[in-house]
Amino acid sequence: MKASERHKEKQEIKQAKRKAKKEILRFYLLFPLLFLIIFIFYSFFSTYFEAEITMVSSWTAGLLGVILNLFGMNAHTSGPLLNLNKFSISVVAECTGLFEMFIFLAAILAFPANYKKKLLGLLFGIPVLYIFNILRMIGITVLGNWNPKTFKFFHLYFWQVAGILIIGGMWLFWIEKVVKYERETSDIPS
Repeated sequence: MKASERHKEKQEIKQAKRKAKKEILRFYLLFPLLFLIIFIFYSFFSTYFEAEITMVSSWTAGLLGVILNLFGMNAHTSGPLLNLNKFSISVVAECTGLFEMFIFLAAILAFPANYKKKLLGLLFGIPVLYIFNILRMIGITVLGNWNPKTFKFFHLYFWQVAGILIIGGMWLFWIEKVVKYERETSDIPS
């Protein structure tokens, strides 16, 4: 390899590193900003869409009741309220997985990738987060019915951390399987 080729290669590597640093900085600035905008938008308009949010909460409670009944738990629902033998819960907006979806949405939108890849990430990620949330709700409801003292720990601590790990894991999976593939194939000359 000639000296001029080595020099050109070093310059390309430096340029790629600078670009990567800019993209990382852009993500670190854009992600919290997007999340804040989404959260403010939700907070501002949630009073206007209270009926729709209650409908989502009621639908989530109803789905949870159906699943629990399939396992012989004798669940009864009335709107967003779910009653079991020894335990009752009220499914509020925070229990529907909306906030987890907001975090995931902000992370996908802030990451440097084309819109097709972002849409693909959202189309698969949002339903997976909802399914995860239903499984979380099943777990804490069964635990709460079995031993109400465990409900608080699992609801407030364990599943909050698990939720963050699930969101981060899904986001990293999207980067590795969808975005990385995009970057690898974009380097291939046509």
